[in-house]
Amino acid sequence: MVKEEKTKKEITERHKYCDDCGKEIEYRMACSKTSCEYCKKDLCEKCVAYEASTIGDYREVYCKKCNEIRLQYKPKIDALENEIELLEEERLKAAKST
Repeated sequence: MVKEEKTKKEITERHKYCDDCGKEIEYRMACSKTSCEYCKKDLCEKCVAYEASTIGDYREVYCKKCNEIRLQYKPKIDALENEIELLEEERLKAAKST
C-alpha cells in the first residue's frame, strides 16, 4: 500500500547585521565576510574603517574604534620593527665575521 502524505518543511534563514550600524550584511562570497580583527564585531562595508593589504581570501579589517586605537600605537610599533630589523642585520654581520 502507498500513502501520500503532505508535509511542511520549516526553513530557517540566518541573517547577519552590522554590530555598529545595525544594517543587514549581504554576503556575495566567502571572502566578503568581515569582522573586526580586534573586537570581532561583524561589520558592513560602510563601517570598515581600515583594511590591511592581504593576499588571498582573508580580509584583515578594523572597526572605527579599534582603528583609532591601532593608529595610536602604529608609530611605536613601526619604530620597534625598524629597530628589530637593524638588530637582525647587526646579528647577521656578527655571525659572518666569526
